[in-house]
Amino acid sequence: MVSRTALALIVAFVCCAGVGAADSAAETIDEPPPQQLELADGLLAFTLPGTWEKVEPRSRIVEHEFALPPADGQSQSGRMTMMRSGGGVKANINRWKGQFEIDREVDPQDALQVQETKIDGITVHLVDFRGTYLDRRRPFGPGTPRPGYRMLGAIVQTPEAGDYFVKFYAPEATVDTHAEAFEAMISKLEWRGRKQAADSE
Repeated sequence: MVSRTALALIVAFVCCAGVGAADSAAETIDEPPPQQLELADGLLAFTLPGTWEKVEPRSRIVEHEFALPPADGQSQSGRMTMMRSGGGVKANINRWKGQFEIDREVDPQDALQVQETKIDGITVHLVDFRGTYLDRRRPFGPGTPRPGYRMLGAIVQTPEAGDYFVKFYAPEATVDTHAEAFEAMISKLEWRGRKQAADSE
């Protein structure tokens, strides 16, 4: 026969296990599934976290825009845009650099990082910029200075559909929060066209 003490322990264990399972199920339900996004008529595919909210683009030239949740203690959401554009890789990277003011005591090589890599058979240029961001509503209009910002960007060169630009900027803490997910999204992109690298600029 089971003693009262042993029975009480069994009941407590079962109750705790049930609560833990319920909590785990709640966490699973609360976490939205990843999003699938296709560009270039389905030739270029990305997988995004479900917590990134798709919003109406601020500009007509932007194909897709997302609001990323702010970091703890921050009120400003991150902004990520995705679009096709021309003008060449170097010119656009230089334009992005021109949107940042770097403190004199900071080495520009640390604040303005550019890397070229190959992902799924195509060339991708990655940028990581930090400093005072000049937030422009128009490409060549005056910019509102926003100190302590960071930007992650990727220029995806496709052999058949041109260049696609992915740009994510926000206060540095918010970008830091989503940096790993952004890098995973880019590193796992899928190119469904011809598997050959586009010519580098």
